[in-house]
Amino acid sequence: MHLRLLPEAEEELAAAARWDEDKRDGLGVDFVATIDRTLGLIHDAPVSFPRWREDSPIRKCVVQRFPFVVLFVVDS
Repeated sequence: MHLRLLPEAEEELAAAARWDEDKRDGLGVDFVATIDRTLGLIHDAPVSFPRWREDSPIRKCVVQRFPFVVLFVVDS
């Protein structure tokens, strides 16, 4: 399986990391590392995550420790 981030998602992640780093030195780095681990979990078992809504193809993964949710679609 291949993970692909939309350009908008990459921009949002970068902005969130900068915001965190501005709040506390090293927090942005921790955020990026947490997102990397989260993407690894999604990669390993994408269908184990719940759907955003019951009738939607979009799935969600709540990021631990940060107020962030990763939304994704499993596409063959």
